[in-house]
Amino acid sequence: MNFSKQIKNEILNLNWTKKEQQILFYISLSLLIQNKKDLFFTRKIKNEDLFKFIFTNLKKLNQKNYYIKFIKKDQKIFIDKNFFDDLKYKFLSIEEEILNNKNLYQITVAAIFLIKGSISNYDAKNNYLEIRLNKINNEEIYRIFCKINNKLSFKFNFSDKNNFFYLKKAIYISDFLKYIKTTDSLIDFEENRIIKEMNLNLKRAEVIEKFNKEKIINNSLKQIEAIKLVLKDQKKFNKLTEGQIKLAKLRLDYKDSSLEDLKYYFYLNYQKNISKSTVNNWLKKIKEIADNLN
Repeated sequence: MNFSKQIKNEILNLNWTKKEQQILFYISLSLLIQNKKDLFFTRKIKNEDLFKFIFTNLKKLNQKNYYIKFIKKDQKIFIDKNFFDDLKYKFLSIEEEILNNKNLYQITVAAIFLIKGSISNYDAKNNYLEIRLNKINNEEIYRIFCKINNKLSFKFNFSDKNNFFYLKKAIYISDFLKYIKTTDSLIDFEENRIIKEMNLNLKRAEVIEKFNKEKIINNSLKQIEAIKLVLKDQKKFNKLTEGQIKLAKLRLDYKDSSLEDLKYYFYLNYQKNISKSTVNNWLKKIKEIADNLN
């Protein structure tokens, strides 16, 4: 199951109030309508839980016995256009009720996401949530969503070119899932986000470690070359202090070691503590002497 479907199924199975269930149904059905000019509306609903929800509520609502046919095998519905004329008038009163009651904002946003929303899966590189609302076909619901969006703490961005609302930041997506009460999906999202961040940090650490190793090796090769040049010239060699000579020998023995490691080996071999900066300064001094050979 993809993550979008998981969230939508959670929306359908939450314990909404009777009024919230009513709004969930009316908004869902209104958004499912694509062509309102045909005599009959036909729609295949891929999500089994959504099909059951629409099926159950349509049967309850069809008191005037409009022609409504369900094909469970294909999850299709056929609905008389006159039914939608009645639905439109009903929705006008619901729209006013939503805008006058902030407590109904959550179910409204949840219902809109149920039909028009999608979110990237757990394994996607980037987090992304979008809601595709057609301003022309869904004018009333589009207007409601815009008004609610202006009052949210995690405002959706809007793409004029592609005509959709979207969220990219993980923290805003978490806020959205919390807002529409999909707690289980929120927990799953956060767990996977943490895992992705940990893996990303691990990869960064590996890259840094690799870079540091390469840097140590490159510096070591230059230092070893300098030491060998100094050892060939007795006059220059005599310019080295006793400590620098000891360090030079350690560098030749431990070619891939870091400055910190050389400091440790110096203590092990000569029972004398020196700082990391001292190791660095001595090796620089050796290189300076070597460079002056030419």
